[in-house]
Amino acid sequence: MVISDPQNTPYWTSDNLAWAKAWYGADNVPANLRGNVLIMQTDGNLVLYNNENPALGWYPVWASNTGGQ
Repeated sequence: MVISDPQNTPYWTSDNLAWAKAWYGADNVPANLRGNVLIMQTDGNLVLYNNENPALGWYPVWASNTGGQ
């Protein structure tokens, strides 16, 4: 995910690979880390999901980890 201005100057990018290594473990990172659905969950966690392959279902590729109880 990239936040940029109209001239495509990037101001922030998610580091999907680093997040996935921490979440899944370095040896279990999914091959496709491209996110195509961004959801603000009811717990306050902003999560970027990949749902491109129906056989794999939805899986997170990045999250803000800001959810709370």
